[in-house]
Amino acid sequence: MPVKHPSAEELLASLNQPMPFSEEAEEGILSCFMQDSARLAACLHSSPPSLFYSEANQIIFCAMVDEITAGRPIDPISLTHRLRNSGNLDKVGGPAAITRLHGMMIIPALFSHYMGILRELYSQRKHIEAHARSLTFLFQARDGEVAATLDTIKGVLEEAGKMPGQLLKSVSLREAMDPLLAEIEQRAANPGRLPGIRTGFPTIDRNTGGMMPGQVWVFAGEPGDGKSTIIQNCAESAAEDGHKVRWYPLEMPHNEQSLRLLASHSRVDNGSLYRGDLTPGQMMAVSASCAKIKRASQIELVDVEDASATDIFADIERSDAAVVVVDYLQLMEDGSARKSDTREGVLASISRRQKRLARRTGKVILTASQLNDSGKLRESRAIGQDADKVMMIRKVASDDSDTGFDDEKRNLWCEKNRGGKRHWELPLLFLGSIFQFREP
Repeated sequence: MPVKHPSAEELLASLNQPMPFSEEAEEGILSCFMQDSARLAACLHSSPPSLFYSEANQIIFCAMVDEITAGRPIDPISLTHRLRNSGNLDKVGGPAAITRLHGMMIIPALFSHYMGILRELYSQRKHIEAHARSLTFLFQARDGEVAATLDTIKGVLEEAGKMPGQLLKSVSLREAMDPLLAEIEQRAANPGRLPGIRTGFPTIDRNTGGMMPGQVWVFAGEPGDGKSTIIQNCAESAAEDGHKVRWYPLEMPHNEQSLRLLASHSRVDNGSLYRGDLTPGQMMAVSASCAKIKRASQIELVDVEDASATDIFADIERSDAAVVVVDYLQLMEDGSARKSDTREGVLASISRRQKRLARRTGKVILTASQLNDSGKLRESRAIGQDADKVMMIRKVASDDSDTGFDDEKRNLWCEKNRGGKRHWELPLLFLGSIFQFREP
């Protein structure tokens, strides 16, 4: 017989002490709102009904909000009338309770004091509820779901400490001008110098300024178009210039990704490397490349087996890499997603988190995305909306080929180039045997 585990509500009900709240602070705030409705209007978006623990006070607060949004001032008569019409007057203690609140005459100086108390108690209650929910998740986790459950719990606990309507950080234009001017002066002092990290493709660098800190680059195409290869080439270029690269190969194992990098570096056909069918000259080139890579490589391959999007993003944040490769975005899984979430919704959430991560850390994130049959980004438009650069890679038609395509040619189309010119095209030579693209 399966064990029945308590729900979060049952766990909370089993506590031997009541949830933290202050009747004095709640009534004091309501009295202040009743005396000065403009104060309520100013606090409307930062004061949810759940800020009040007492159900009666929640009802009174909601009635006050209804009066404000209807464009009417708050007074005891209209408030009593609204509560009576909604059938809630007896729940709050009748007209006497409203009259008592109006007659408390709380001095304005106490408003901030009481509001601080309410916010602190609200935060405490949310943390208690979050821990109860977390215990329930652990109780209900099945075999093999522990890692995903811990991801969910982490998100629940992070959200618990957030206050509604919290003030957001801002910077005045006056403060923003000095660092902006310093950046422009530095560029002016080094004319022709690329602002960002080199991609290895002169046309791309010239049109984009290179891979700038905090940017997300998406290379999109159909299977076999070369998405992973062009990302690899950009990463190799960054590593050659001394920038540390951290690589999350979701599509292939480490040894396969390592072989692709070795083929590119040594210029030895990957088929020969797979078969071991190497000439003495090729063997010398491979040995020399291996020695050079071991001595000077700035690329790290990360083990992503069973890693969720949360695991990968946390690792990226802690790393000291300047360039990050996620190959590719649509293979990522979100352990905190609900079963009812669509795949498009999950990918949209991952894409937004990835963009915020790039901006927060100042890292360049290179990723790939599949295209659908209509040539659009598959499964989630958010991928394109969140990206700073979107490059489409397409095969080139050929009348001489049995497949209808020239396998040695590709066209790169700039779909999005935030801060620069877009809708330009770049013909590329595709050397698939050594995993390289080159400008003609």
